[in-house]
Amino acid sequence: MNRIVLIFVSILLMSWGCDIKNPGYYNSDWARISKDFNDSLLAHFPQNVKGSYYFTTTFPIKCKESNRCGVILAIPTNSKSYRSHIPSFITSTIEYKDSDPSVVIINGQKSIEIEQGCGDSLKIIPNIKRLITECKTCSEIGNEQLSEFSYYLIDTQSGRFIKEEYLSEREDLPQLWKNGFSKGIAINQSKTLVIYWLEIW
Repeated sequence: MNRIVLIFVSILLMSWGCDIKNPGYYNSDWARISKDFNDSLLAHFPQNVKGSYYFTTTFPIKCKESNRCGVILAIPTNSKSYRSHIPSFITSTIEYKDSDPSVVIINGQKSIEIEQGCGDSLKIIPNIKRLITECKTCSEIGNEQLSEFSYYLIDTQSGRFIKEEYLSEREDLPQLWKNGFSKGIAINQSKTLVIYWLEIW
């Protein structure tokens, strides 16, 4: 009976796009989330997660209202298991820091000036620090040292990747990047925290 109640509450919360932590329920959580996003945009997320994890999800239907949508999967680890949560393919992916002149943190800074120097090479990443800080169930992660992320940007493209009626109407991004997506993996080594993201705007 308790398990049925837990599953029902989980489904209810997921439908609201809240932060979820359900150790052992990753596959069922993921099945519900992935129905709302294109499979190719989620291909870099892990098939399984052992231990604790957090989903922070804003579904496409809320994109216009939130000025963004997407999925953040945060996996708190420890020094022993940290490396096992980092896929080997990121070794061939360029590492970026917040300070990189071509990096734009969406919902985090203006980008008009940056576009003049970067054009098509603009690298857009989500505001992970803010999303983790706002995560109501992420107390295990905490807010300390969240400035030390390394970002591995797998892909970012301009264009429309959700239904047109859900698209955000951004004025803080260059016209070329008014809509698009970004996906990748962020690592905070000092916190042994691994984050997978899909960001759509």
